[in-house]
Parts: sequence; structure tokens; C-alpha cells
Amino acid sequence: MEGYYYKGRCDLSLKIIGSILEKATESLKQKRIEGSYNFIPYSSAKLMSIFYSLSEEMTSIHTKYDLHLDNLIFLDAGCGIGNVLIPAMATGLFSKCVGLEISSEVIKAAKKNYLPSFGNTFKKNIHIKQTDILKYKKYGNYDVIYYFCPFHDYKLEITFEERIEEQAKVGAILIPILKASRMIEEDRRFKRHILHSSSQSVYIKVCQ
Repeated sequence: MEGYYYKGRCDLSLKIIGSILEKATESLKQKRIEGSYNFIPYSSAKLMSIFYSLSEEMTSIHTKYDLHLDNLIFLDAGCGIGNVLIPAMATGLFSKCVGLEISSEVIKAAKKNYLPSFGNTFKKNIHIKQTDILKYKKYGNYDVIYYFCPFHDYKLEITFEERIEEQAKVGAILIPILKASRMIEEDRRFKRHILHSSSQSVYIKVCQ
């Protein structure tokens, strides 16, 4: 199947996304940030599967945990060129999708060679901010927080994950890809939920 159909909003072709992503990635001239990975895009097919599952199950998740569904804001911490923000926006779940990225060169490639390819419908509701995700203090502003193991340095990755878990508001849903620490499994503040269609684990913060 080339793409999923999200709530009648748009039909995203994996071939089109892959082609645009490849060209945008090739345009990057990245300088390695100590302790972190250069931009490595997560599989577009797997992303589509995760967000399809999330869109299908969001109502039941929010009913089970008595959460709200209005004006949800999505965050990708360490977003690279914004390739996760496109399928997130396409679910129709979010009023705004935000990415955090430290590299000015990567942000330049996102704004010049990637995001414009998807038109104004996405552009007006997608924002990329230049910031250090290890020092960011506003994770509590977001309803769904995604990240794909941005640090190869284990201690930095753990510090980053703990920062998000501490700051996240009650009701926030965390979507970690390649999580370094498993302590969240025993953390009473979080409940694990497996998205059935994609088998991706997400964590709902149920108390402070």
C-alpha cells in the first residue's frame, strides 16, 4: 500500500515523500553536534503506520484516560528537516505541529527543500524552532511528543528523555522511537499503550 488516507484530509504517497526526502537530505551540509546524530530520517512507511494507528485510536485513548481532544499540539524533539511533521499534520488530529532542531543548516534545508513541497495547507500549521533540546523548558506545552533517539551519547540521551518525562503535562502522549531508558515502564506517572496497527508503544502521563 503506497499511502494511508487520514480522515479525508489528504492521500500521502510514500513514493512522493521518499523522493522529496531524499533530495532534501542530499542538500544538507551538516556539522556534527557533539553527542548527537546527524539527521537520519526514520522510515516513512513506519511513520505512516504509527500515525495511522494513532489517528484510529486517539478517541479511545482519550476516553480511557479522560483527556481532551481539542486543539492538540504535536512536537517532534530533534526534528531534522521536518519529515515527521508532515504525516503528523496529515492525521487531522493537530491544530499545530512543532519541530525542535539545533542545526541552522538542517532548518534551512527544511524550509527551502522539504516543507514547501507539501503546499500551504501544511506550511501554515507547521513550525520549526532552532533550539537545544537538552535545554528546552517548554515540553509541557505539547499534547503529543515524538522523538527518534537524537543522541548517540547514552548519558545525553537519558538526560534528554528524563527532561521530557519530567516536564510533560498530565495527559501528554509520548512516542519514543529507540528509547534508551526503560525506567518509564515502572514509573507510576505513565501508562503504556500499544498502538495495535503499528505495534508502537506510547506512554500517557496520567499524574505528576
